[in-house]
Parts: sequence; C-alpha cells; structure tokens
Amino acid sequence: LGWIWNLSRLLAFVVLLIPAWIQMVGYYFTNSRIIRDVRYGDKARRNRLDIYLPTDQHIHDAYRDPRRRCPVLVFIPGGAWIIGYKAWSALMGKMLMSGTKKVIFVSLDYRNFPETDVEGMIDDVRHGLEWVFQNIGAYGGDKENIFLLGQSAGAHLGMLATLVNAESLSRLNKSQNLYQGRVESTLSIRAFIGISGPFDMIKYGPHFHSRGLGPAILNSVFGCNTSASDAEIDEQLAGLSPTLVLKQKILSEEAINYIPPLIFCHGKADKTVSFESSVDLYRACQQAECKVVKLKLYEGKSHTDPIIEDPMLGNVNGHDELIEDILTVVDAFEIKQDPEITTSRKLVKRRGQPRLAPKVCLRLAAFCNPF
Repeated sequence: LGWIWNLSRLLAFVVLLIPAWIQMVGYYFTNSRIIRDVRYGDKARRNRLDIYLPTDQHIHDAYRDPRRRCPVLVFIPGGAWIIGYKAWSALMGKMLMSGTKKVIFVSLDYRNFPETDVEGMIDDVRHGLEWVFQNIGAYGGDKENIFLLGQSAGAHLGMLATLVNAESLSRLNKSQNLYQGRVESTLSIRAFIGISGPFDMIKYGPHFHSRGLGPAILNSVFGCNTSASDAEIDEQLAGLSPTLVLKQKILSEEAINYIPPLIFCHGKADKTVSFESSVDLYRACQQAECKVVKLKLYEGKSHTDPIIEDPMLGNVNGHDELIEDILTVVDAFEIKQDPEITTSRKLVKRRGQPRLAPKVCLRLAAFCNPF
C-alpha cells in the first residue's frame, strides 16, 4: 500500500502545480534566449543540450568585445537515472537568467536507463563537457570560467565525471573499479556544485529499494551482471559511488590534486536522498584532503524544493536561497576569494520573479510532496 500512497501524493503534487507547469512549457518553447537541442555528440538522440543566454544580444556583444564573455554553468538534471531530461532544469535556467549577474546556463541531456547504464551516462556527460569547452566561446561564454552543477542523479553523475577527469589529468593508470573514460587532458572546471546527490549506492541502496527502485533495476542501472555474486555487485557499486571511491582509495592519491573545489548543497527535509549522503561525501573529501570542500544544508527543504517549489514560489525581493548561493560561488571565483557560501550574499543582486501558481496550490503541493 505504501507505493499507492506515494503515487497518490505524486499525482496530487503534479496536479496542484499545473498552472506553473503550463507557464514553464510556454517559457521553454518560446523564449528567444534559449537555444534548444544543440547536438554535442553522435552516439544517441539524447546527445543534446540547451543554452540559456543572459540577453538576446549577448552573442553579438561578446563577439564585439570579448571582455563581455560570461561564466558558464553546466547543469546535469536528475531523474533517478531513468527519466532525466534537459527541460527539467528550465526553472533553474529561468531564475539564473533573471539576475543582474550575467551567466550562461547550459542544461546537458544524456542517455537514460535502459538505453545505457551509469558508465554510458558518464561518457555522455564528459562528451557534453568537452563540447562546451570547445564551443561555448561562440555563444559568448568564458571557457576559462566553467562550473559544473548537478541535482540528484545528475549530482552523482557530475561528481563521478569530476573524479574520472581528475584521474585522467593525473596521467596515471586508473583503478579497474573506476570508470574507464576517455582522457581529455585539457578538461578542467572551476568548481563542482552537487545538489541533493546520492553518493553512496551501497549505504543508500536499501532506501532506494523501499521507494520503488528495486535491487534488480538499480543493479542493472549500474551495469551489474545479473549472475554476479553479492561481493561482485558491491564492488561494482563501490566503484560508481563517489563517497566510496574516495574512502576506499579507488582514486589514486595523485588524482586528488586535480579535483576542483567542491560544494555540496542538500535539504535537511529530503526524503528521497538523505542529506547524510552529502555529509558523508563531504567528510570523505576532507579525509582525502581535497583542496576546497564546502557543505551547505538547507533547513526544511525537500528533494525538489530548491529546483521546483522555491523558483515557482517567486519573491518580490528576488530571494531564492540556492540560486543565490550558486551565484555567490561564481562571484567568489571571479574576485579570487574562497568560494564560501555565506548568508549575507552581498555580491548577488537579482530581480524579483512573480509567483507561477496560486500560493495555496504551492503550499498544498509542498504538503503532498513525496520527495
């Protein structure tokens, strides 16, 4: 009966937010500042990305004056590795584009299961990043100022791609447990920001099973052989769990030096992925002596609040905690400060955004939220 209750809550959540969904669909398909379906690879139909520009004239302005090129935020959307899609991040793109701080937002699509497994998804993410580094200058982006973000499963894939890249850059042989990706020695990002990510598939696997992602499906998503022993499955899952990659020293010590600054953000009311997932990875990064690691926990925030309900709620003062934290990190790097997330956010100014649905609908949706 548990799954029926959760399904009922999900349906209520979706229905209550229909007014906002309608507005976002119209925004996504009609806004002239969104360049949709740019192909970054030829492996699959999903090898596409969307580019959100700060102004209609930005490409022209940056071409005339390269000093107007702006930071680039590459976002990997979540979706339990099964239903991820680049359009899910339209709300975040809208909020980032509304600020006085000019940034380019790139939403990266990737193949989902069963079209591929997690290793194939990481390969797509790395192909997409390579395309951004090689081509974003033509859209007015600063290729020396690129940040990688991910939410939920996207945070997991983004963190793994970051670790794979660090191992590649260390010019050492990779452990057989770590994903064997292409070596792009020129690939480098300013920082990685992981939002509500599941980073330890062995510890949190039973929780995912209880929420409908059964052992057979989850193991298949992570490329485990159906005839493998429990020990072999755990070994495969460990090699694709960022926390365990660091704890078990699957990543070489030399590669640690190539890991960019890491920022983990998580809501403490998250029922889909416990905030302890980010806390565990934060501690593992500290123990591994990663150069810069930050952790921000949001009181009372669910799995979807930072990317759905909060942007939909709007605010005449332009206050959106996660968006402001992201832009604070970008600003901190630009002025060469420590990327500390503060509560003052003096560097960030944003225009107010209207509420996308009646307040009562948003409050009821938050109550019904199964995430």
